[in-house]
Amino acid sequence: MAHKNRKHRESFADKVRDTLKVCSTIVLIMGCIYFGVLFLADRHVKKVNNGLQDQFNTVQSDASLTPEPDLTDPPQQLASSETVAPTASTTEAQPTDVPVQTTQSAPTATAEPSEPVLQPQFAQLYAQNKDLVGWIKAGADIDLPVLYRDNEFYMDHDFYGSYSSAGSIFLDVRNNPDFADDHMLIYGHNMKNGSMFGTLKAYREVDYLRQYPIISLQYAWESEPRKYVLVSLFDASMTPTDPSYIKITEFNFDTPEEKQDFIDAMLRKSVYDIPLEVTADDQLITLVTCSYTHDDGRYLLTARLLREGETEEEIMKLFEQVQQ
Repeated sequence: MAHKNRKHRESFADKVRDTLKVCSTIVLIMGCIYFGVLFLADRHVKKVNNGLQDQFNTVQSDASLTPEPDLTDPPQQLASSETVAPTASTTEAQPTDVPVQTTQSAPTATAEPSEPVLQPQFAQLYAQNKDLVGWIKAGADIDLPVLYRDNEFYMDHDFYGSYSSAGSIFLDVRNNPDFADDHMLIYGHNMKNGSMFGTLKAYREVDYLRQYPIISLQYAWESEPRKYVLVSLFDASMTPTDPSYIKITEFNFDTPEEKQDFIDAMLRKSVYDIPLEVTADDQLITLVTCSYTHDDGRYLLTARLLREGETEEEIMKLFEQVQQ
């Protein structure tokens, strides 16, 4: 009887071991598939972004390769009745407030012709995607097109309209696509592989901020990029009941006092004390990406347009003084 029980126990143990082996094999295979999919997705995002940069920068550097410009009129702001406040995801910064759009607009960086002309470096890309409105360069690695459609589509689609978990860089639909508002919101995923706005986290280090305080933003119908200087960087919650909440969906202001109050609120929250004046006369942009330091968190980087007479060299020297 004891011999029979021992054989029974050994048989049961063998079955358990075999089951564990099968489970371990399945887990290993599933893990390999998961990381393989991530690897291929990362590769695809990098390939798409590199291709976009090549098209944009090659045309800039070689006039002989410039295609005939598409003289299609610039896109117009979408109707205010359109849905513009999607549910926030875990990887993408999304607004929760829908303010009333006013008609006041900020001054543009340079005087442009009354009939804007699509710039040559944008022509090839614009022919492939009419949602293109500009190009942004920030930090060491962000060098990407800015798209304008709604606040949902480009959360999970690339420039060519294909599904992509990395999404694209896009302007808030409540902004005017001509970059004329007092304050513009530009969104991008905080990707772990560093694509899209994944490298904005580097600005948490003061040395990186000192090296890259200037953001370049070019409207596709303007001949020169606008240069903005960072003035405020901080994490916040988009949940109104959270103590760290701040309403960022302000695009134009009824009075200079209202705009200055908004500016002062952004400056007070900054983790950096940047010795640079910001007034209601300055046009602002805010780069928005996901943050994990707060409930429904966002990492916000606000910059103001360089003023007439200010030079990038002077700004770089000024940022040598910035302390965290």
